[in-house]
Amino acid sequence: GDSWEVGRNKLYLYASDDGKNWTQVLQLEDQESGQFSYPAIIEGSDGDIHITYTYDRRNIKHLKINM
Repeated sequence: GDSWEVGRNKLYLYASDDGKNWTQVLQLEDQESGQFSYPAIIEGSDGDIHITYTYDRRNIKHLKINM
């Protein structure tokens, strides 16, 4: 997509219906510097989406998206 850049200071969520065409759904991080890595996504039993990833190699960030 147009948002792709080299580095780990940006993190976006994309979705696809066919695994070939992807659309940006959410901008998780877009910083001048920093490092975001090891994203994981699960759907809870209530349908909410949980996203975790490391934040600057020191912390783990958790986001809950209510669907």
